[in-house]
Amino acid sequence: MSFDPYRHHRRSVRLHGWDYASSGLYYITICVGRKACVFGEVVGETVELTDSGILARDCWLAIPEHHPRVVLDAFVIMPNHIHGIVGLQEGESLEGDPAINRQPDSVPGTFVAPMSGSVGTIVGTYKAAVTRGLRRSGQADFKWQRSFHDHIIRSERSLNGFREYIDRNPLKWYLDRENPNNP
Repeated sequence: MSFDPYRHHRRSVRLHGWDYASSGLYYITICVGRKACVFGEVVGETVELTDSGILARDCWLAIPEHHPRVVLDAFVIMPNHIHGIVGLQEGESLEGDPAINRQPDSVPGTFVAPMSGSVGTIVGTYKAAVTRGLRRSGQADFKWQRSFHDHIIRSERSLNGFREYIDRNPLKWYLDRENPNNP
């Protein structure tokens, strides 16, 4: 089949016109390719991490070292995906909590390339660090699913809902659509 730009195109799942480098809170989900359960196993109410999961956790915790505006909130490393809340602060300061996101004044439909400090760049560097570490440890075929899911957190209620979802995620693994053993 030949390339048809009207049928074969990637649409961005990002909020049209949003500045993903603006300060605020973002809920992120990143999935391993082919739903491969390389990071651990859910046992009871917790995830027992493999060496790969420990690497993924350590890389997650190191994000603020590489991106000084980032403050990490709740997160969980699941067998084949990661959920986390990332805060971007105004300027270079690490003091205080990031504000709840608000829509910037931007022109709808304007494309902005990934830029330093944006959510896309942060996720991209995280995925690259984990991939490098896993490939060095012999997992040459490790791959992430393309892109990632995000949600811009705009209220305290939404923030608390995502925190609760992250906290309860291991409990609901048997129902999770990312669980390859889910019927």
